[in-house]
Amino acid sequence: MSTFNESIEKREASSNENSKKIFDEQVYNDSGFITESCELLSSEQSKEITFGADNTKSQETDMTTKATGKSHSNKDNENYTDSGIVSCSNISSSTLSNSQTKGMHVLLELQPYVPEYMLRSLSGIKRQPHPTLQIEKYFEQDEDGYTKLHIAILHNIEPAIQVLINFAPDESYLNIRTFSGQSALHLAVLLNQSLTIKRLIDAGADVNNRDNRCNSPLHLAVLNEDINSVKIILAAIYPQSKSTTTSSSSLSSELIANLEQWNYDGETCFYVACRLQNIPIMKLLAKHGANINAREGRSGYSALHLAVETHSNDVIKFLCEDCDSIDLDYENYGGFTAFQLSLLTNQEALANYLVKKGATAFYTPESDYDDSDDSDVSTNEFEELEKNQLVNKIAEIAVN
Repeated sequence: MSTFNESIEKREASSNENSKKIFDEQVYNDSGFITESCELLSSEQSKEITFGADNTKSQETDMTTKATGKSHSNKDNENYTDSGIVSCSNISSSTLSNSQTKGMHVLLELQPYVPEYMLRSLSGIKRQPHPTLQIEKYFEQDEDGYTKLHIAILHNIEPAIQVLINFAPDESYLNIRTFSGQSALHLAVLLNQSLTIKRLIDAGADVNNRDNRCNSPLHLAVLNEDINSVKIILAAIYPQSKSTTTSSSSLSSELIANLEQWNYDGETCFYVACRLQNIPIMKLLAKHGANINAREGRSGYSALHLAVETHSNDVIKFLCEDCDSIDLDYENYGGFTAFQLSLLTNQEALANYLVKKGATAFYTPESDYDDSDDSDVSTNEFEELEKNQLVNKIAEIAVN
């Protein structure tokens, strides 16, 4: 710690003079990581930084040179643009490349895990603001609502991402949303950054945070059809359930992610996967306890209703044969079951299949009108015709 403080004092003494020389000699754009005295990590000067209960050592590496392939001496002959993030690091580039290579294999076979911030909380360990660094400045939002962490994720600069995550004063800094409603975790999911997703969740990012379309990070992972990101989010569990590996129904209550959240269109993650006809993700969500009979919010369709309407035979087979909790007689807001919907869409073979799987061949005679009301005669006639068509088709199935 003392070494770092001494390096900061030295840099304060020379920063003004050095900055003037830089800007006098060239066009140079810098957000402040390099020229300000609060540079997170100067690879040549800082040796050790202590944060809370964690100690991390930075190796003497010039990340600017290695990330850009150019040395500082070359900047005199060119315009040099720096986002301010490329020069900060708390791991060497060799360590980074190894972690990326090895980490991906680990994430693919990820087991249920308790995020580190929860374990620290149980142990009574809290994040402590660094006594010297003005960390808050790196989490200030620009005109679009982006912080340095958002920018680092957008450019996939792993060293900066890890530094900013580690130095966030508390979990709320990781959940800052841009003006389009996207948190750092949303961006990491959209960009398929598996390691960053895991780091953010470990550090306390909210997996149920929703953007301006009410999409959670899990919604976006499903929409992206990124099964690796889905696995990482679903693997995060509460501490008390770490040793429990029972049925999927009990797993749903242990997950940190809320599988039944609606987005702006009233769709759960399982319904989105069904709409995309992504059976592997549907299997994964069902295994973790997603309600496969959940209705979407506009017409009350379940996944089975949607699959019948869109003629998705593979999805229908999966729902009817692999999902024990499927309700074949579940009604939408109009009172129609999947069987009735199959008849209305002229899929008699599918109707027969559903009956064989246990669906009830019936028509629900309930209506929203009063027979004594003469003003609804035309509507009644149309509904009666529709009813007769269904009855005839059901009768044909019963005879066969």
